[in-house]
Amino acid sequence: MGTLTGTTPVLTEHCTHKLPSSCRLTALPICCACQDNRPHSVSGFYPVYIDGVGVVTRGARWQRYCFFCKEFWSNRLAATDPPIEPNHTRIPEIPDQTEFLDKWFDYHRGFKIADGEKIEIKPEIPWREVDPGTLPVKDDLERLARIRHVPEVRQQQEGPSESIESALDALLGEAEGEEVVPHGHLAQAAQPPPPPAPSRRGPTEADIVAAQQAKDRLEEADRVLADVEALHLRLTQELAAAQEQLRERQNERRLAVQENRSAQQLLRVLGAQGRSTERDAQRFARVWGTMEDIRAHGSPLTNMFNNAYARYNIAEEVRQVERASDEMTERQRELLAQLGPWSNRISDADYSAELEAPQEAEEKQQTLDDEESNRPPPKTDDEMTVPLICKICLQQPANMAVLPCGHLTMCKIDKAWEL
Repeated sequence: MGTLTGTTPVLTEHCTHKLPSSCRLTALPICCACQDNRPHSVSGFYPVYIDGVGVVTRGARWQRYCFFCKEFWSNRLAATDPPIEPNHTRIPEIPDQTEFLDKWFDYHRGFKIADGEKIEIKPEIPWREVDPGTLPVKDDLERLARIRHVPEVRQQQEGPSESIESALDALLGEAEGEEVVPHGHLAQAAQPPPPPAPSRRGPTEADIVAAQQAKDRLEEADRVLADVEALHLRLTQELAAAQEQLRERQNERRLAVQENRSAQQLLRVLGAQGRSTERDAQRFARVWGTMEDIRAHGSPLTNMFNNAYARYNIAEEVRQVERASDEMTERQRELLAQLGPWSNRISDADYSAELEAPQEAEEKQQTLDDEESNRPPPKTDDEMTVPLICKICLQQPANMAVLPCGHLTMCKIDKAWEL
């Protein structure tokens, strides 16, 4: 198997078994044995699962550790002299591995201190070939590093112990003055005392004091029991209230989750509708632009019809001139010569040249403000103001219009004046 931590540096938070056992609990600074907080079994056996049988109390304490820790403790118990029974172990305290750990760390450091001198030592076997729980030496006996087990520990563990039930029965018996019968292995280990010799004297002062003390202890136990029951009742009520609050919080959280889901679905629906509306707007967008764009830049169809209408007006003018007089001006002859037999059709190339002549004629026309015109001078504001008085009574403003001409000529006739 090999030791994987033979060259790993020691950290302050490591337990003493972390590196020697090559424990695989990499997330913790302590080994499996130091991390195991189960109470120690009196029988020395622990629950283990066996295929076809189920969970039975047949396994060792270290049987469910990591593979390296399991091999470490198996080798260390095999090196105990004399052999130790499983029910006498208290891993990792018993059997004591201090001697073995000191030797292992000497090989790990590469030196040991003897009589105040530093002596260099090197592993005789590569760490990859050293099993957990052994030393890196070639000698088999030295590799196991046998340790001696203190036999007094077994005697202490095998001695009788008193249970809680026996202690309570003893106290109650002392208070009531009755004989107390031992229970369990205590009854087997201890022989029943011989019956006391009959005595005619009454209870002594010591017996009375002992009985009073037992009575006081019993009352104290009753008070403690009452306090414990009250505390249990209060804790039960608080637990029920806390559970009720937890259920309410869970219901509120469930409702909040449902509302959040509904809001997300609504947002998705609204987003889909918005995207659909945008696509529809893009699909039905004006090909030629808005009305302002059409008016500003002009449409090809509009320009085509405007040009055709202009050519029609020119041709119509020419036809009117032909009908009005037989004498034709030089300009009219040129126009007719350009039109030829197709007088109602004018090409786009000649359209610009034909528009220059009307523009020159318009420039020669007189305007309203021309001094050479025979128009009278403009009137003043007073002259332009016309009094709106009744043309009949000459005393009231004219506010009645006559149809169908619409002239304001008379005032409103009062009903009293009606004939």
